[in-house]
Amino acid sequence: MHHRRQSMHNSNATDQTIKRGPTGRLGLLAGLVSLLVSLGSAQAASAWHLTSVSPTSGCPGTEVTFTGTNFRGTSTNVAWSDPSATLFTSQSTSAKVIGSTKATALVPLFVQLSGTGAGSVSIDGSNGTGFTYTTLQTCLKGATGAQGVTGATGATGATGATGATGPAGDSGSNGATGATGATGPAGDSGSNGATGATGPQGEGATGATGVQGATGPQGEGATGATGVQGATGPQGSTGPQGGTGQQGPTGASGDTGPAGPGDTYTVESFYDIPNEETATLTPLCHSHDVVIGGWTQAVNVTSLTGDKRYAAIAGAEEPPAAQGWTATATGSRPTGVTLVVVAVCLHS
Repeated sequence: MHHRRQSMHNSNATDQTIKRGPTGRLGLLAGLVSLLVSLGSAQAASAWHLTSVSPTSGCPGTEVTFTGTNFRGTSTNVAWSDPSATLFTSQSTSAKVIGSTKATALVPLFVQLSGTGAGSVSIDGSNGTGFTYTTLQTCLKGATGAQGVTGATGATGATGATGATGPAGDSGSNGATGATGATGPAGDSGSNGATGATGPQGEGATGATGVQGATGPQGEGATGATGVQGATGPQGSTGPQGGTGQQGPTGASGDTGPAGPGDTYTVESFYDIPNEETATLTPLCHSHDVVIGGWTQAVNVTSLTGDKRYAAIAGAEEPPAAQGWTATATGSRPTGVTLVVVAVCLHS
């Protein structure tokens, strides 16, 4: 009986599970997905990442330092790859892990007969980074080592004992010549010497005069006869007077002179306003004149303000005067709007 009751109990539990079916399965599925995401994130976070190697090239047996993140343990494997190698293009060696960001390993032996030796290296399945495998020919030649640095200067030794007295030196050079003594008295005049004999006068022979050449004959041309002068012709009659020429073009008009006192004149400003652009125009009267009125012309604008007197800034000894007319407008058509502002001025 107990066994049968247990079986019935299990049957009831199954029935209860079936009744809760969709909700229970969804909860279980959500839990599994969350667990997989957590495991994937943990695995990605713990993956070895290689940042750099130093040196980036070397011969077999050269120690290479690996720098990166998420290093762990005390040893691991390093994958070396040299596509230009002759026998084996990839090898795996062990590395010593020094910390979470550092490890070291020795470059393995690759046989290369040609190629640049450009390859790559990675550690414990990390990302790869470039590494150049120096050819065996270069490695076996052996480069000349750099000259060592000069050692530090040693300390100064103790002062030695005084040496024996040396032999006497050679005699010194003569001293400088003394000053010249005073001039002695003048001596007696000596007797004149005998006069020497006069030498003979030399004479050269005179050369003979050359023969004068003969004078050539004088050339003469015949003179031509003078021609007879022609008679003077009669004076011709006066020709008819020519017609009057066309009148020349009228010259350009000169500049308009300044307005007289009490006269009025206008000053105009205009501007083609692009669409949605705002422009302000202010035509000003001449210096010392005042504006007595004005007007603005514009169509198809979204706004128009101003249309009023504009007070200019006067000098220190002059009162401010309304000297212009101002208006502001904003265009509202793609083709643009022309804003025209005119000031009516009074000449003072």
